[in-house]
Amino acid sequence: MARTQQTSGINPPAILVNIPDIIWDSLQGGQIEWRVMTGAPETLKVFSAIIRVVLSDGVLTQEEKRLIIAIGRELELDDGDPLKVYEAVLRGEEISGGREMTRKERVDLYRKSWMTVHFNEDESDDEAAVMQCLREELHFSKDEASAIIEPLREKAELEEESDTFAGKMKKIIRR
Repeated sequence: MARTQQTSGINPPAILVNIPDIIWDSLQGGQIEWRVMTGAPETLKVFSAIIRVVLSDGVLTQEEKRLIIAIGRELELDDGDPLKVYEAVLRGEEISGGREMTRKERVDLYRKSWMTVHFNEDESDDEAAVMQCLREELHFSKDEASAIIEPLREKAELEEESDTFAGKMKKIIRR
């Protein structure tokens, strides 16, 4: 579970300086947000955070539907859980629980979600908001999240390069 607090100034409270599992994100106005992450993320809490984000603008796009289906499938939610979470979020209730996620499950979920978003090589603002929420819920820093998807980006760039005329010529020359 994450506790979020804001502190003005640059330095965190002295007691938190040496705790390794703090994620720092800068905010506007010289404020710093710090979150102390305790325990592994829980599947229902992660899914409810995602649902809250996709419903925040009042419009559920096809891309968002595709993404939440992929996330729900990857989280291996029990039958009926997605509907229960959806209804609870509509009522404004906080959801917690589910199975605690391992590091491997968190990495796999983030990668598969990124691949779902980038299937058509573009990322909408709504999808970007979901990916940011997912990163935070899975307790990944920005740098860690970038490192997780870097191999996928490189692979996509290589595939894109090989689809061009120049890329095809390079393949022929390499033979």
